[in-house]
Amino acid sequence: MIVPASLLGNWQREAEKFAPAMSVCMLHGKGAHALGELALQTPAFLTVTTYGMAARIPQLKEIFWDCIVLDEAQ
Repeated sequence: MIVPASLLGNWQREAEKFAPAMSVCMLHGKGAHALGELALQTPAFLTVTTYGMAARIPQLKEIFWDCIVLDEAQ
């Protein structure tokens, strides 16, 4: 899932509240290389990052995604 940075916390809280057993990987708060390695090493049901980080993490291209959700927060 790709979201505006202002919604990262909201999506994390929603996942914890409505699907506490679902594995979630939040890709934010570190450099692109570190986050890319985290994405590759931590398979999760839901991966959440920002538009800016999605463009800077080359490893995201190496993952087969079943679905990609773009939250525009409008």
